[in-house]
Amino acid sequence: LEMLARVADAAPAFDGRLAVTVKLHPACVLDPAAVAGLDVRFTTAALADILGDVDLAFASNTTSAGLDALIAGLPVLVFLDDATFNQSPLRGSAAVTFVSTTAELIAGVMASAGHRVASTADEFFWLDAGLPRWCQLLGVTQESHV
Repeated sequence: LEMLARVADAAPAFDGRLAVTVKLHPACVLDPAAVAGLDVRFTTAALADILGDVDLAFASNTTSAGLDALIAGLPVLVFLDDATFNQSPLRGSAAVTFVSTTAELIAGVMASAGHRVASTADEFFWLDAGLPRWCQLLGVTQESHV
């Protein structure tokens, strides 16, 4: 709710040009009346289906959805809540902007307008189709698992 409060506070700076799509965590329940006055579209669609329809991702620091958005090429802003630690898997990434205040959110949105991000999964994951460490752990040869 704190994140959406920041978005609501920032909305006037965009003169009605801000369209917000919200995908809540399946365990999160939010009454849409809590964001009255903000033009918000709630969705339960798969994240992969949403990412192609948005220009920017604004994620909480407790989700990996921001990582999905970054790998999809979207600029990502991560909300830092004063009440919790930064648990973001994007912590330390220069490609991400971390925001706490309305002013930081506005600046982050403005700075990322029209930009795409060149980021790959290789920056965050060690992907090796040969699975050498798993093969070693399981005591199998790489050829036997293919």
